[in-house]
Amino acid sequence: MSARWAAVPRRERLLLGAIVGVALVVRIAYVALHGGAPLDGDEIEYALEGKLAANGHWFWSTTPYGIAHASIFKAPLYPAWVGRGSRSSASTRAWSCSPRRSSAPAPSR
Repeated sequence: MSARWAAVPRRERLLLGAIVGVALVVRIAYVALHGGAPLDGDEIEYALEGKLAANGHWFWSTTPYGIAHASIFKAPLYPAWVGRGSRSSASTRAWSCSPRRSSAPAPSR
């Protein structure tokens, strides 16, 4: 444990852990209860960019032409985060904390 972390009172560390734990449970429950709805708006693009990243095409998109190409049309950090777990639609929902099922097409190589 670092000296800086050790300087934080135990009560505050436990409180922080409890807050993070409750937030995680709420997020997982929300995804579990509201799954199955189609993606809307930017969610479609982010899910597609995450799937492209998971297949080795980091910072690729199909926007605006509908053809996969290198692009940073959207902010790159969120698609990179979603791409960490985008091998399946369930993991995409978990990583993106989206309660919806992905409707983005599978990227072609």
